[in-house]
Amino acid sequence: MKRSFLVLLSVLILTGSALADSVTVKALGPMQATNTSPGVFLFSVNGTGTVGFPDMTPGMPIQGQSWTATVVPFSSFAQANFGADSDALQDYEAAAWLIMQEPQTSSGGSMDIQMAVLALFNPGIEHSKNWNVGAAAWLAKAEGNSYQLSQFSAFEILVPSTCVTANCTPVELMVAPNGGRLPEAPEPASMALFGIGLLALGGTLRKKLFPPR
Repeated sequence: MKRSFLVLLSVLILTGSALADSVTVKALGPMQATNTSPGVFLFSVNGTGTVGFPDMTPGMPIQGQSWTATVVPFSSFAQANFGADSDALQDYEAAAWLIMQEPQTSSGGSMDIQMAVLALFNPGIEHSKNWNVGAAAWLAKAEGNSYQLSQFSAFEILVPSTCVTANCTPVELMVAPNGGRLPEAPEPASMALFGIGLLALGGTLRKKLFPPR
């Protein structure tokens, strides 16, 4: 019985490792072809296009660069790049709220919102030439609200890990629930491990419930 349990535990640990959510992010370029300032970018996540909201100022040029990232649930924001900041929770909540306002704005409003997101984590951007009254207004609104963590439970944070293209400048992205990224299909090896785990569990339960006579 003990041996069966140890085998089952090992299989389930391997299965969990194989199902770890790591994605490949590629920067497709600014949302507006004429815009070269840090702002709203188009990205692909495992090949699926989405509008990205960086919370880190992208290095330029960034178009065409690619990196891997770990998907972190919003409630685990402490694992993200700015998670150790004393006001990390308030900043991530304010950033998520700003992103939720983006579909209701014009293209110019989208840029102001992105600038406000960046300013939450890098206040120095407020002194850059790209800062304007629209961004300042959005930042003030976001910082003046009261939030609950559960409001943003469907958000994900893509924490960059390693470069795929040489000398890339990876950024952390916040992905809204409607960010356009489809659920991943588990790899065949992962499904095989998961199936073995279920079979082992079923066999153990069967012996316990229906012992041989």
